[in-house]
Amino acid sequence: MARKADEAKILILSSRLSYELVSKAALLNMEIVTGVSSATSLAVELAKNMEMTLIAFHRGQRGNICSCPERIALEE
Repeated sequence: MARKADEAKILILSSRLSYELVSKAALLNMEIVTGVSSATSLAVELAKNMEMTLIAFHRGQRGNICSCPERIALEE
């Protein structure tokens, strides 16, 4: 079932996590932004200021949580 953009809470990107992409995700009220590549330092700073979870180098069950890790439940 298709979801409306205003209902989505997670944005998955196949590109670098740039300041511009994170700022657009913030405008859409995304709670989690994840991507397979690196995050710029400005993107990480913005994500922290917006209380957005940002995950870089996300591949399979692994990734680097750059901001707001409390949203992610990790297996022990």
